[in-house]
Amino acid sequence: MTYIISANIQKYEIEENYPNILIHFFVNILIGIALLIMKFYIYIIQYQVKNLLYFIFFVKIKADYV
Repeated sequence: MTYIISANIQKYEIEENYPNILIHFFVNILIGIALLIMKFYIYIIQYQVKNLLYFIFFVKIKADYV
């Protein structure tokens, strides 16, 4: 009898503490994907800024020689 009660208490505690483990798992995956996309966009922005700075530097050198 005590085993059944303790098993029911454990089941209740698991359901209370971890109501939807799969939903939390998918939410964590979505957060990870969102962070990767943000890192990718930051990388693209940094690459474009670097190219823009190279272009400005190149135009400045050209302007100095004219």
